[in-house]
Amino acid sequence: MLAATVLCYFTLYGPQPLLPFFRERYALTTAGAGLIVTVAMLPLTLGPVLAGLVLSVVNPRRLMGVGLLVLSVAIGVFVVAIRYETLLAARLVQGLMFPLILTAVTAQIAMTSASGTVGRRLGYYVAATIVGGFGGRMLASASAAMGDWRFFFAGVAVCALVLGALNVGTGDAMTRSPGRPIAQPARSSGSAPVRVFASVFLLFFVFSGTLNVLPFRTLNIATASGEWLSGVVYAGYVMGIVTSIWSHRVVAIAGGRARALAIAFLLMVFSIALMLFTSVAMLFAALFVFCGAMFLIHSVSTGVVNERSAGREGAANGLYISSYYSGGVLGSYAAPLVYDAFEWSALVALSIVLVAIGGLLSVSAASGSTARRRRTISDTIPGSPP
Repeated sequence: MLAATVLCYFTLYGPQPLLPFFRERYALTTAGAGLIVTVAMLPLTLGPVLAGLVLSVVNPRRLMGVGLLVLSVAIGVFVVAIRYETLLAARLVQGLMFPLILTAVTAQIAMTSASGTVGRRLGYYVAATIVGGFGGRMLASASAAMGDWRFFFAGVAVCALVLGALNVGTGDAMTRSPGRPIAQPARSSGSAPVRVFASVFLLFFVFSGTLNVLPFRTLNIATASGEWLSGVVYAGYVMGIVTSIWSHRVVAIAGGRARALAIAFLLMVFSIALMLFTSVAMLFAALFVFCGAMFLIHSVSTGVVNERSAGREGAANGLYISSYYSGGVLGSYAAPLVYDAFEWSALVALSIVLVAIGGLLSVSAASGSTARRRRTISDTIPGSPP
């Protein structure tokens, strides 16, 4: 399941450090080159909601297998495309497969996890997205620097084909861990999930927009840099692996989800401010904090949503992923427009404001969730105070 996640993110983000190359190849604007990433994210805005509904009747592994087979073909078309329009069409088909595959993976994790382990297992899922996001950028840029960017994507297409073939005929029935019920009414969750969805929308608007502009910012600071440096600067992504896997411990050390989220959002604001320095080294260092904070927020937020959506994991994960990538689509296209019109400093200022708003929403949602859990525990213990 996690291998499928890695392949999806290889495909989604692999072209990102190559955007300056595509801009020059097709004589595009910065925003036009950014569309190569944006169009692949577009189906992730609504697709996960529909995929969540499909998962109520279709085995997740089988759905994942079909998605991988189609994805492998779309990557092949992307590799051989000559015209810009064909390139975008292939990216759109790739994007249509992402919600099917990713929602199937998260739903399978949620349905087969023993009680109390959902958050931890989703942390591993988030780590896989980080490996895919960083690995895709790094390996694609290395492939371009060493000869031809197509080699990397051809390899991804072959892996997707093999993995899809192995899973497409798997299982006829939905499977769940003995520790989790097959179905139960969703618990009343109030407005907390809505605030989480709004928060991750803003979070990924900033994250995706910043990373889409990053190769152009790197070129402006170090004019002699090529695709290789554009890929290396994404190394901060690896910090997200640490924070996502250890997110449950960070929450325990911080004294709860709300405090952990508050710390993470403050670190994210700080890291964005550091990006104002005209230094590749400072940009490199800031991205470690930026990515670490972002994926800590992501991991904690997925835990909040899933633990309050028992029996409806597919739909809940669909809404979460939809909110997440709706922000990503808008940010990946809007950020280059802001950058072209108002320069980097304006984009940094906008990002700080949006992250601050997202932080307020997320912390308030987590605080309400914590209070609710405490009241539930109190009600079930005889003689406990109201």
